[in-house]
Amino acid sequence: MKKLQMELANQRMRKYELKHEALSDEELQRIHDDIIGKMQTLAEAQQ
Repeated sequence: MKKLQMELANQRMRKYELKHEALSDEELQRIHDDIIGKMQTLAEAQQ
């Protein structure tokens, strides 16, 4: 459970990756989709 909570916290912190001004729209979308996908996988694992 502790490992799962740590991984969720890591994914939440990734939102700061989206604040880099040099990223293209495609890169922003890829990072966003990756974060959402991993959060969903972790949420399913928690249930």
